[in-house]
Amino acid sequence: MCRSVLLRRWLRPALAVLLAFSLCLLAGCAAPSDDAQDTVPGVSDASDFSSAFVPDVSSDASESSAPDSSESSSDAASTSSTVSAPKNSSAPSSAASTSSKPTSSRETAPVAAKPVDEIKAVWLSQYDLLDVLQDGGRQRAKADFTTRFSRIASQIKACGFNTVFLQARPYSDSFYPSEYYPYSKFVTGAYGVSADYDPYAIMVQALRAQGLSVHGWINPLRGMKEDELDDVPARYAIRKWYLDPAKRAQNLVLSDGRWYYNAGSVEVRALIADGTAELLRRYKLDGIHIDDYFFYSSSPIFITALVQTLYETVKAVDKNALFGVSPDGNIERNYKVHLADVKTWCQKRGYLDYICPQLYYGMEHETHPFAESLAEWNALISPSSGVKLLVGLTLSKAGLEDSFAGTGKREWIEHSDVAARSLAAARKAKCYGGVSVFSFQFFYKPGQAERDTRADKEADRLLAELRRPRS
Repeated sequence: MCRSVLLRRWLRPALAVLLAFSLCLLAGCAAPSDDAQDTVPGVSDASDFSSAFVPDVSSDASESSAPDSSESSSDAASTSSTVSAPKNSSAPSSAASTSSKPTSSRETAPVAAKPVDEIKAVWLSQYDLLDVLQDGGRQRAKADFTTRFSRIASQIKACGFNTVFLQARPYSDSFYPSEYYPYSKFVTGAYGVSADYDPYAIMVQALRAQGLSVHGWINPLRGMKEDELDDVPARYAIRKWYLDPAKRAQNLVLSDGRWYYNAGSVEVRALIADGTAELLRRYKLDGIHIDDYFFYSSSPIFITALVQTLYETVKAVDKNALFGVSPDGNIERNYKVHLADVKTWCQKRGYLDYICPQLYYGMEHETHPFAESLAEWNALISPSSGVKLLVGLTLSKAGLEDSFAGTGKREWIEHSDVAARSLAAARKAKCYGGVSVFSFQFFYKPGQAERDTRADKEADRLLAELRRPRS
């Protein structure tokens, strides 16, 4: 009897300990929480380009899901239309709006990053992607699109690039299912048409499978044409504002048949910030990139407020993600035409991680020779700002006469190493942090194995310089 009592007294605590130990083992084998999976390994200071993102190809890539005209606005004549200042422009607010809600579609998993000393980027524009996204004016079948884009991703990697500025929003529309913007006509063939699948997720996954860093590229202020807005569903902000005369006067500006957002409106800046946060969160991107469509505002103060808001939005979502702007290569035109206060952005912290001026000039350009323009931008950047200089180059002029270059108009015809010499010069600049090239279509015909024969010699020499170690 005494032995039974003692045995029971010993067994009960022993069994309790054994049960607790078993539960701990089971908990240790459980999958990590969603919060843990959302952590993106990165660096402590995104302004240091030795810590710029390039996905680590040792990660399980299967878990993760320029400027858009062939001629730079740097060379274009000043806009001829006069636009009156929108009514009721609001005072700038530096508070970033990051209220975008989680979306229901499957998000791509975070990818580990490793440091790079030099960003080597290519712009992948809507024009590069049009014939890959569509077939006969409709969204291309998913399997066919995946095959074609996988070829693009492998070609980008083979060229020697490590970063892609991937178009996500060219005309107040979206290449992915968005709460704030309608699907782009470049994806579905027309506004108001639903997509059968998310092409952006496929593109991000394919690029990361090649070990490439992916930055979402948006045109923040440019909208649709007048005759396209009728097809935009009424639930989206641009259509709501268009239908409301008071909101239209406050938030939108019409010029040459196209609607633009007014950066002076707090509502507009909040919309752009919400869309930015949504894109960055959904695909765990390595950065957000915007270009030079800044010219509809009553003051440079509002454009600067937009830039600051986007910087703060990006850092609120992921402190290690990069935010940068690709402005006109002509500093003076940035102030006169685009109302872009690039000096402030380059001399103070809190606006940019990098600036990527579109230096689409040859060495012999009569009014803006490349070397002089490069020196001006390099001198504009204050070391205390933490801003790095990415140099925007183009292959669109290869083999053609540059009508804006004056006495140097035949340089791109007589030489096939203009871009290569430009990159070599840029890599010696004190603030240099990398390069971006416009655009993919001048290396390969998108989705195909064929090269662009007009630009192939210029492209080959540029890539040879790109692959050469920086001295």
